[in-house]
Amino acid sequence: MGDSLPPSADFDLVGSYARRRGADVEIVLADPKENLAGVEALTLTCGDRKAVATAALSTQPSGSALVARLPRGKVRDGIWNVALGKNVRNAQRLNARLLVQGDRPLVLLWGDRTRGSLVPANAYPRTAKQRVASTAGQVADRALAQLPADRARRIRTTLRASARRVLG
Repeated sequence: MGDSLPPSADFDLVGSYARRRGADVEIVLADPKENLAGVEALTLTCGDRKAVATAALSTQPSGSALVARLPRGKVRDGIWNVALGKNVRNAQRLNARLLVQGDRPLVLLWGDRTRGSLVPANAYPRTAKQRVASTAGQVADRALAQLPADRARRIRTTLRASARRVLG
């Protein structure tokens, strides 16, 4: 199991969130540190795409929050990096990312970069018969690709029936 504690950030990651507000995307960074007080914009980047959200500090009895908004049409599906300021080159990256996936709810992800994913191991090892059948099928498909489709289909059916008898 991994570490369930949030990474260090200039705001409260647990209390922060992203949501749709009408036709806008709203990103709320809870309990920002002093260096976020004068921020007027957040820059979101996804590959070579860039979107700028206007930001303002909101103070309420429950605490302060940096609230940023931008039109939903400016952010396409993907994982967007979030940074302070309008200029991408000088922007300070925040320890959070925005996940946009169609009509699903928006998600504020922890961390400024994704970790590499591990390729899952096979749920079960294939038997020798399964490996032989798979390899034979691939070889047959390559050879039969030269034939007309209906004739190749008939030969594949015959080969499968023969393989079932031989391999059991």
